[in-house]
Amino acid sequence: MPNQTRKVKNLSAETLQKLTQKYQVTKSGSKKQIALRLWKLSRHVMTLGDLKLIEDFLKLAPAKRYTGTRYGVRKNGNLYCISGKCEEEDLN
Repeated sequence: MPNQTRKVKNLSAETLQKLTQKYQVTKSGSKKQIALRLWKLSRHVMTLGDLKLIEDFLKLAPAKRYTGTRYGVRKNGNLYCISGKCEEEDLN
């Protein structure tokens, strides 16, 4: 069986700009710096699709990919637990 590797899609600057607006992160720096900033600051609230794009772009090892508690953000800005360890003290 041939070696199967995941195809890494390059993120366009336009896509990164949209993600920075969506997750309210500053958009200065190179594409790699922006992607790393998004991953460090917003990985717990990112959608799985956005998170996968960022992690694939950064070429993170499977052990470093985010597997912790996932949160969502309500319209009023409050966090709510989507999956993982959902404890009230985490949300405050």
